[in-house]
Amino acid sequence: NLLKNNATKKNNGFLAEQFVRPPVFITFEFNCNIRIHHIVIFCKVGAQKTSGIELLSSLNKGEYETIGSGVLSESKDGFVFHRYDANIVDLNNFGDKYLYRTFKSSRHLSVAQGLKLKIFRTSGTSVPALGKVEIWGMPNKPLNCNEVLVVNERSSGSNTQNPVHKDISTPHTSLSVHLKPSWFRDLNKSLRAQQKSNNSIINISSQPISIPEDFIDPI
Repeated sequence: NLLKNNATKKNNGFLAEQFVRPPVFITFEFNCNIRIHHIVIFCKVGAQKTSGIELLSSLNKGEYETIGSGVLSESKDGFVFHRYDANIVDLNNFGDKYLYRTFKSSRHLSVAQGLKLKIFRTSGTSVPALGKVEIWGMPNKPLNCNEVLVVNERSSGSNTQNPVHKDISTPHTSLSVHLKPSWFRDLNKSLRAQQKSNNSIINISSQPISIPEDFIDPI
């Protein structure tokens, strides 16, 4: 449900079975290396609430490093994990119900291949629950034309503020954003310029090359 475009299913969030107790792990894998900017986690589904979260990022598949963790009080319902250099003003629109935490490691944020979310505590007798997970970021380097086309095809049809993510069990990835912040708009300009440059190179290389007669070997 965390990845569904259907609003009804998305609102149902993630709920573990009654017999499941922490720790619970949810793993995301990205189509390309990502520079993570911030992660938003809403930890309630109805009366069920997760209170303890740990985030781990992967530089190499299978090797994870902790990049953030936190425990919610009764007055908080979610987390906003962000880079130390992020503009907090842009992130304040999530409201007072969110606890803001700074990522611990910048190295594991710049070239992230995957993200693991660990639920290690719940509120009272609650089962592990998540209302939503948003992973916001950008490719750590400009994509070539083919990569851009592949990612755009996979993200087509999205109608929400979808972050860049892919669950290992679901062939779905989204790079589309409904409300684009300034840092994301700058990225789009850079990627479009790179794509235009790549297209120009392709067009030039496809033109027939005229060789002067003086350079043609008579043999």
